[in-house]
Amino acid sequence: MAIAFAGLALALPARADGLDDLRAALGKLQGTAPLRVTLTAQVTTNSRDDDDRQRVANGTATVTAEDGPQGLRIVYPREIMVRAMAEGAGRQSDSTAPIPTRNALNELDYADVHSMVHAAETLLTRLEGARLKAERAEAWNGVPARLLSLDLVVAKNQQFVDKQTATLDVWIDGSGRPLAARAQNMSKGSAFIVVSFETKSREDRIYAVVGDRLLVTRRDSSGSGSGAGQRGETKATVTLQVN
Repeated sequence: MAIAFAGLALALPARADGLDDLRAALGKLQGTAPLRVTLTAQVTTNSRDDDDRQRVANGTATVTAEDGPQGLRIVYPREIMVRAMAEGAGRQSDSTAPIPTRNALNELDYADVHSMVHAAETLLTRLEGARLKAERAEAWNGVPARLLSLDLVVAKNQQFVDKQTATLDVWIDGSGRPLAARAQNMSKGSAFIVVSFETKSREDRIYAVVGDRLLVTRRDSSGSGSGAGQRGETKATVTLQVN
């Protein structure tokens, strides 16, 4: 009888965990139906040099994007491009001149917009090689959810980097669909023996399902760094609205 039970146990499939549920849900949400959205980026940069002089710059930029079977197309309004070009010209005579519009546009390049309108594909890529550390019930904005805590794969053999970590927390609903995610990264290292540096970043994403497509409707990111007598911090918010 004991042998029979042992054989039955071996025949039963392993119970799927939250990471398996998430991957399965993402595989069903890579829609290709035409989509038109408006994205707005707001960026604040705050930096200090070795003289402790503070520089703060705020920038905003709005673009429209269309995605479908023909691919992704982003429209950058002419007035925004004029401002960005003027800021670039100012840098020719002053390397510390503020570039707030350019900073905002950096949050709306092809890769960033693609990651927001093709959120399932992007998240699946980030999950390659991920390790599930913990899983527990935790509501998100009052919605019953499961919180998955993951260790992500980090790039190896980066020059001057001595230590690097990357983690991801994902809140999923009962069907495995992501509701929100928080990614955090840290790097420490040194260059030329006497120069040490440390960088930290955090990114929060809020997801929504439209048809059979997963979208990022809001992306909040922050990063800080220090080294060579300078330190700075950048905060950015990008919102997406379906037209």
